[in-house]
Amino acid sequence: MMNPGGLTTSIFGTREHVGTPKSYLPIYNTHIFIYPDFRHKKYVKMGFLVFHVFQVLKIRRFLEQMKESEIVKAIMKYLKTVPGCFCWKEHGGMYGTAGIPDIIACIGGHFFGFEVKTENGKPTKLQEATIRKILAAGGTALVVCSVDEVRTVVNGFLR
Repeated sequence: MMNPGGLTTSIFGTREHVGTPKSYLPIYNTHIFIYPDFRHKKYVKMGFLVFHVFQVLKIRRFLEQMKESEIVKAIMKYLKTVPGCFCWKEHGGMYGTAGIPDIIACIGGHFFGFEVKTENGKPTKLQEATIRKILAAGGTALVVCSVDEVRTVVNGFLR
């Protein structure tokens, strides 16, 4: 709260400007009032716990993303060994199209879209809708969790 004369007040104390009214020097006297409020400690502890719970959730989500990225790398490595395969990793972001599968491939003139998920991961509604559109257009699109699933699909098509 601003007071006339350049005083600011907060719940922790006051801050008083000591220089002249037109002084450019930031000289202040700070008066700190300490109130023994034991309820405040409880809220601080709750905030501390909530913060750390969210940190654990972020770390867990990050580790799942790392696992998914490892699966993507392994699938890309496999697809590069398939003869006549043109493939790329679709990077999501502000300039990309939402819902597009993680890996796009064209093998022998046939379109493949692989949405990579971890074993616990589920595709979003938008990803499911995109997979349905690819299937309706005559392509192959599915959610995969491993290189073996991709290998099975590609070998089934090549036969």
